[in-house]
Amino acid sequence: MMAAGWILEWGSDHQSREIDRPLVIGRGREADVILTDPFVSRRHCVVAVEDGRPYVDSRGSLNQVSVGGRAVDVAVLASGDSFVVGVTPFRVWSAQGVDDAPTEPLSEAPGATRGARLVLRCLSRELVDHQGTLVARFSPSECLAFEEIARRYPEVATFGQLGAAVWGGIGFDQFQLQRLMGRVRDRLGHSAGLLQNIRGAGYRVSEPIIMA
Repeated sequence: MMAAGWILEWGSDHQSREIDRPLVIGRGREADVILTDPFVSRRHCVVAVEDGRPYVDSRGSLNQVSVGGRAVDVAVLASGDSFVVGVTPFRVWSAQGVDDAPTEPLSEAPGATRGARLVLRCLSRELVDHQGTLVARFSPSECLAFEEIARRYPEVATFGQLGAAVWGGIGFDQFQLQRLMGRVRDRLGHSAGLLQNIRGAGYRVSEPIIMA
């Protein structure tokens, strides 16, 4: 199949390459995109183009990828769509400007959801859904931490970044930060799964959140 015209971009330094053949992403030396991340498998997933459309496929790996904040095995992507492998964000672009189809899951795993369904009202420190129903109300320090994590989606907010956001980078330790994040999780209640602890790296949210 013709694969020309689709670009894969990744990382904070925006590395990129053309998807001119199936590209393997993983920790192994045989991978086309090598990630030094303990949360990534040696052969974590493949990005390829079929019938003119790019897709990401992690079937055969012990780990999934995150597309639109949801863990999936495989999903078709449109131009501008992003996904996360371990803690590294990826995005696909069409060199021809094609963006005419939504992200769609190809397996029975939870699919991708475009757009945000939650809003963080920073002044009132409230997290609400799209209908305005209250999901959580935070204290000032809890809101600063959650805002920092949500602002960095889909990347991870590191412990240092959280410490700088809440305490100015001084006068805190790991235990203090863990206690704070425990309170944030408690505030989220039934939505606690929204907050993900990436062991040894930091925290991230599982879906995009609008700041208001």
